[in-house]
Amino acid sequence: DWALWQALRNLRGSKRGCPLPEPYDELAAAVMAAADALPHHQGPLMQAVAHIEALLGAGQSVLTHYAEAKREAGLVDYTDMVALAYRLLREDPRVAEILARRADCVVIDEFQDTNPIQFALLWRLRAAGVPALVVGDLKQAIMGFQGADPRLLETLERQNRHAREPLSHNWRSQPSLMAFINAMGSGLFGDDYVRLEPKAPSSVLESLEVVAFAERPPRKQHRVRAAHVGLRIRTLLEGGAQTVIDRRTRQLRPLRGGDIAVLCPTNNLLAIYAEVLRRLGLRVRLPESGWFDSRVVQIAWHAFTYLANPEDRHAALYLAVTELGSLELKDALAQLIEEGRIEEPLLERLDALGAGVSDSAVDGVIADTIAALKLFDVIASWPDAEQARANLLRLNGEAKEFMSANREALASGGFHGSGLPTFMAWL
Repeated sequence: DWALWQALRNLRGSKRGCPLPEPYDELAAAVMAAADALPHHQGPLMQAVAHIEALLGAGQSVLTHYAEAKREAGLVDYTDMVALAYRLLREDPRVAEILARRADCVVIDEFQDTNPIQFALLWRLRAAGVPALVVGDLKQAIMGFQGADPRLLETLERQNRHAREPLSHNWRSQPSLMAFINAMGSGLFGDDYVRLEPKAPSSVLESLEVVAFAERPPRKQHRVRAAHVGLRIRTLLEGGAQTVIDRRTRQLRPLRGGDIAVLCPTNNLLAIYAEVLRRLGLRVRLPESGWFDSRVVQIAWHAFTYLANPEDRHAALYLAVTELGSLELKDALAQLIEEGRIEEPLLERLDALGAGVSDSAVDGVIADTIAALKLFDVIASWPDAEQARANLLRLNGEAKEFMSANREALASGGFHGSGLPTFMAWL
């Protein structure tokens, strides 16, 4: 019982002002000592080893089957591209010679996120005589979960100090903010930090503002902090004193909500902040689940289903009894049972579109369907009109993304063709 074992390794003991009866502490210490010996006991140890072997074996089996499936389908993934390219360079010197003649220089950005196989590939090119320019920052290493090893850049720097050229200027941050960043950088990294000279113009914005909570709120601490942040944002937006340089016009203008980003360490915390800020009357943009199941997307989806197959009774019934249709459920069902179809002006408008669906591009079909249903007009009176409109605009965006997607990549995922049924399966 692993849970019990872990609990026995950390038993409660006496604390100052709260002693436990004798000889509890002595007995508890003996139990914890015995529990701590379990990792070396042959029974639990062998059980743990068996679990680990099964886990690693299953993982290796999955990778083996995945590799076989790729070979059978004639496909490679991103890791294969790098590994196979490295194998080519390693096993056939002529490949490196050809590349050396064709490439004047290899430029590698974000080098701190390079993994060992990528490094080996690049090192082969360099050994073949191709000059290399490497740009990277150890402080920005974030891809360790994909096997990146920032020690590669660190070692490269240490072994080639004569070729090292640290950047000494910052063109993005205002001078007063750079003063804070330089002070913090020196404190965090010591002599390894290179102070940056600010080159960006000064700003009327405050470079840094700290909201410090003296102590943790006793209840709902995240909501309390979110409320303080929201009230501060609302004050900034309503005050009118803060101005920013518009990135398009390059002119000063008052601060807008879209200029402000709220960063949180987890998605769950973002959701809490979004909820609190909305209650304060602030408009929040946050990707959330439930888009496909939203009312307006479901109406559009059933319209696409009907266009793709006019014999789909469920789609016809669904549309006929929505706020876009004119029938009650009982009447629509009666028509369907007695006549085999539903007489409904909404469906007639879709029937008129249906004739050209097979010859039309998907993004055009989506736009025409939304127009035929007058969806933008319908949702304008909904209580959540803004959100519904955003959901509908995203639907248009998904159609455009589908149309611009690589056909071979779609086919490898099992999505063949570029018509409405394929789009619906992809969506």
